[in-house]
Amino acid sequence: MMTHKNDEQNGIAKRDKKDVFSEWMNTIDGLFGEKPINGILQSMDSFFSNASLSRGLPIKFAENQNEYLITAELPGVKKSQIEIECFDQALFITVHQKEMIQEKNMEKGTLFSKSSSQTLSRSISFPKPILSNKIKAKHEDGILEITIPKQKGTVIDL
Repeated sequence: MMTHKNDEQNGIAKRDKKDVFSEWMNTIDGLFGEKPINGILQSMDSFFSNASLSRGLPIKFAENQNEYLITAELPGVKKSQIEIECFDQALFITVHQKEMIQEKNMEKGTLFSKSSSQTLSRSISFPKPILSNKIKAKHEDGILEITIPKQKGTVIDL
């Protein structure tokens, strides 16, 4: 039977578990610090940190004891472009933006036409049913405010 001394004399060195773990962590750190993975991770980070209106409809959500308040900044959006749908425990806000540009030049006999369409939407879920028939919404100066009363449940004493 060989002893620890004999192992070291024969060129066999025992490794400490902490050394193996440290080596493994250094390898993983090196893997994610080198290209191309580093570039991929930076791209993903940039994608999620630069979320803009084109990727969704930003809202502010607040609540108190009696109601929820949802606020959305919608600059340049008209009231007629906003659609709000309510269900038992969810609210859907959709903005339909359509733009059409036409230029006619009678002297040159040309017509330029351009149209674009974009739909932004957001769904908001609530933990309990809401009173859909008492929801109030207003749109003024590019700000949409929606007030949603909370439905009170019946408390049962035991």
